[in-house]
Amino acid sequence: MIRFFLFALVLLALSSPCLASSGKVVSVLDGDSITLLHKGKKIRVSLYGIDAPELKQSHGKEARDFLDSFIKNETVEAAPLGKVRKGRMIGTLLLGDDNINELMILNGQAWVDRKACTEKFCTTWIKMEEAAKATKKGLWKDPEVIPPWDFRKSGNKKKTGSPQACSKP
Repeated sequence: MIRFFLFALVLLALSSPCLASSGKVVSVLDGDSITLLHKGKKIRVSLYGIDAPELKQSHGKEARDFLDSFIKNETVEAAPLGKVRKGRMIGTLLLGDDNINELMILNGQAWVDRKACTEKFCTTWIKMEEAAKATKKGLWKDPEVIPPWDFRKSGNKKKTGSPQACSKP
């Protein structure tokens, strides 16, 4: 009985989308989430440890388009990290030797989500974010950019500029 239970558990784990290791990017939903086609099944993936502007927010479409320009229709490796959230796998994306999560930070297209990013490498990502900010890359060109968590909290429904200063999570 125990062997059967262990076998069923292993079988369930192997069929889980959270173990997906590679797939073709079929859509870029926004600056920090995509849909991946893995073994004929679509899997939504949220990029671990980053938070990009919302689409209805200033810089949101730019972040999505930036991500799209790198990975749309490409085959990427997805390395799961963290728990499944809202039915999505959470992980880092690799395209060859490029860590896509890092590219979003380095190019000023996303913040490091300091609440969610708990791995040791997150301190390096924070330094990357600070460098992008110092060189005014991407969204950091806007001196009053609103972080997406503040935008969501305010309940904004339409595209906005930057009426308030940036705050950290």
